[in-house]
Amino acid sequence: MKISEHTRISELIKANPASIDAISSINKHFEKLRNPILRRVVAPRVCIADAAKIGGCSVDLFFKKLEDLGFEVDNKVAVAKSTESAIQTIPDFVKKIDAAKITELDVRTDLASGNDPFQKIMAVLKQMPVENTLLIINTFEPVPLINILNKKGFKHFTQIKPDGIVYTYLKQANSKNVNSFETFEKPSNSDVIIFEQLV
Repeated sequence: MKISEHTRISELIKANPASIDAISSINKHFEKLRNPILRRVVAPRVCIADAAKIGGCSVDLFFKKLEDLGFEVDNKVAVAKSTESAIQTIPDFVKKIDAAKITELDVRTDLASGNDPFQKIMAVLKQMPVENTLLIINTFEPVPLINILNKKGFKHFTQIKPDGIVYTYLKQANSKNVNSFETFEKPSNSDVIIFEQLV
């Protein structure tokens, strides 16, 4: 089977169940894939690129583990990936942030305690002035949360500090959508489970 960074984890597992062990060996975050219930929810929604971000590792590491199982990496995708610049481009909205207009939320304690910070984050966003930027401090890039908020009109930027702490900036792109959280409901349990359990 040919794979790329866009290949879903569910496709890998369907093609070769040994993928579960291979992926789990990459990072402790992925041990949860051994749980069949969680696997059924997470695997179809997360691709290799998403998983690499969550695990704080390279897509190439996934490729190597999977090639050992007989998967074939799409050469065009692999070459394109390897030639990407390693230098992060900081977007204008982050460069222009007024420190006084940053709402900071550190969710590391919540996650370490096994608590789902999703509702706390939503509550902060609902009350936060539209001109503010939410800064989430975490130990991994919250890809599922970012995907949810992208659909709500948010832009984001994630920066991994030398100590491994992850800073994710989230800003409402259109002030006209400021009231969008008034009717915002918790997304499907599967979306929240991905955010809550892949930690």
